[in-house]
Amino acid sequence: MDPDGDCKFTPDKTALIIEAPGKKEHGPAVAAGVMNYPRLLRDVEGDFTMEVRVGGEFRPAAPGSIPGESPGVQAGLVVSAGDHAYARLERTAQANPSTVSHQVKCEMMGERNLGSGAGIGDSPTTYLRLRRGGDRIFASFSQDGVRWANMPGQDMKMPAKMKVGLWFNSTSAARFKASFDDFRLTGDGVKPAPDAQPAK
Repeated sequence: MDPDGDCKFTPDKTALIIEAPGKKEHGPAVAAGVMNYPRLLRDVEGDFTMEVRVGGEFRPAAPGSIPGESPGVQAGLVVSAGDHAYARLERTAQANPSTVSHQVKCEMMGERNLGSGAGIGDSPTTYLRLRRGGDRIFASFSQDGVRWANMPGQDMKMPAKMKVGLWFNSTSAARFKASFDDFRLTGDGVKPAPDAQPAK
């Protein structure tokens, strides 16, 4: 999904690269009515675990596309029950006057707006994992894919059928692109993607 038609999705042998032009907001900002973020989604039912490795140059450039706010870039996983009910786990970089703050954040928008975050370094890649268990979302992240840090679980009422996948946002003045690889989606209700080939 590319609501504004100005982003680029480039698959290669091992990864998907999403790129957005600079000087324009691409993001889920419900209060501002901006829901034009590019994403790649598929249907899933019931409990699941979703994981991906996110890379790219997370160095937002001023000025930001939102007046009065510093520029930032984000990329990661999303669980969606519509524009106004979603959970996101994202690798972020936010520009400050003299430095850039790198974090992993988990945000939920629905009956309550909840968020939590943890600082990370400017690593080449970051692994993200989202797990649904009933009406709870569990998030974790890793710098090497082996040692994982868990974030607080959060309650979020969700229908049995959801859309899940990758998402991307930028308010940077410069073009921004992020890479997604090593994507995994598992669970009892997870069916093969329509274009997937049966395993041999």
